[in-house]
Amino acid sequence: TWLGARWALVSILSGSVLCALVLRYFLIILSGGLEEDFIAWGLKNYFGGITGGYLGAAKTLADTGVYTLYGYPPGYAAFVAILHKFGLGEPTEIRLVQAGLDALGCLIAYWLAARMFKSRVAGLVPAGLYAVMPLWTFGAGAMLAEAFSPLFLLSVLALMWRFKERASWPRALAIGLVIAVAALFRPDLILLMGPAGLWVIWHAFRKPWAPMAALVAGFAILILPWGLFNLHHNGKFRVTGAAGFYGLWTGVGQAPN
Repeated sequence: TWLGARWALVSILSGSVLCALVLRYFLIILSGGLEEDFIAWGLKNYFGGITGGYLGAAKTLADTGVYTLYGYPPGYAAFVAILHKFGLGEPTEIRLVQAGLDALGCLIAYWLAARMFKSRVAGLVPAGLYAVMPLWTFGAGAMLAEAFSPLFLLSVLALMWRFKERASWPRALAIGLVIAVAALFRPDLILLMGPAGLWVIWHAFRKPWAPMAALVAGFAILILPWGLFNLHHNGKFRVTGAAGFYGLWTGVGQAPN
């Protein structure tokens, strides 16, 4: 029956989210979750100095409202600072919150695929894959801004598909806002403005000006303050991080581990 099929769908989708949570939880425990000094563990096992910088900047931001980690966009540190305000300041607590948020990516993956292929059953496949793929299950618990990249990318794709279904300036504005937030975590995600702009023009080709203006405005309203902050503190208008050469795109891959 229709009701039975719906309950089966909800059960499978809920199972995917639960599976995602369980896998991420165990990987967090296995990767330094029980260590007394997570930063020391991080320095030994990955580029943990960045994590220490984020934690220090987040605590300062939470306590004083001042951002001090000038070389990196403020998104991740601001996220950790908010958790500090709610009494969640330990690395394992922060990582578990990240894992919980990332598990919601299963729902976005389901929605996007179900809309694209016009099949709810088809949506279950990417939802399940998102739950178990090793790169995402491990990355969700990393105390790095990159932990949020998959969730941001999925969110932008879902909003772009919504725009395709009905082109309007509020939907274009939402795309720009989410890309800006993503870029304040990981500056390489600024590049999403390119395909997003082409997408908006293509699907609003008769009257593209209002949606394009909304897309750019949504992006600029959040990213420009970061550029002005850098201009004031560093003398350079910069809307990315301070990483040079290919480190801007590869994150910590430029440095030896």
